[in-house]
Amino acid sequence: MIEVELFDDERSPRNFSKELTALRKEIIDQKTGNKIMNVKYHMEDMKRVSRGKRHYFWTGISDSQFTLVVSIPENYGR
Repeated sequence: MIEVELFDDERSPRNFSKELTALRKEIIDQKTGNKIMNVKYHMEDMKRVSRGKRHYFWTGISDSQFTLVVSIPENYGR
């Protein structure tokens, strides 16, 4: 997940925060949890960058090595 999302924490690419690596570890270890984080996302064929918040929810899938992660934009459906 941290390779796909662009987190808005003023760090350079591939310079991940401790908070983000802790989140990654929880997902890899198949824990269940949720977190709100600031992200950057591209629009119009990567010509513009916008910022927003995403709600992340994750849980391990029983009897497998996978974890389901869902990302929902802030105020989605409101």
